[in-house]
Amino acid sequence: MPTQYDEVVREIGVQQGLFTREQAASAMAKLQELAARGQTFPLSVVLEKLTIITETDRLALENASRYRVHRDDDKEVARIIKESNYAPDHAVDLALSAQKDHYRQSGETIRLV
Repeated sequence: MPTQYDEVVREIGVQQGLFTREQAASAMAKLQELAARGQTFPLSVVLEKLTIITETDRLALENASRYRVHRDDDKEVARIIKESNYAPDHAVDLALSAQKDHYRQSGETIRLV
């Protein structure tokens, strides 16, 4: 079964033109075939093994996907913090902004929590 991370990899890869929806579907089918045999791999690795993307593309795609998943999770945590008044809204917004700026400057993902 594809994970949330695999779905984000598929979405970003298609958006960036790294592969087509058809190629993604083929890689997803291969992913499920491997899983049925007890072998689990991230979609990005399967895409590379099928020579749909290069190693460089895989690494960039994994980084962007990791950031998206972490960022979405952190936005949900930020929403809960704000609604529960655990921290001032401006402090939470500042932390989210710093997270985004750090990723843009370094390509590294940092978590809020």
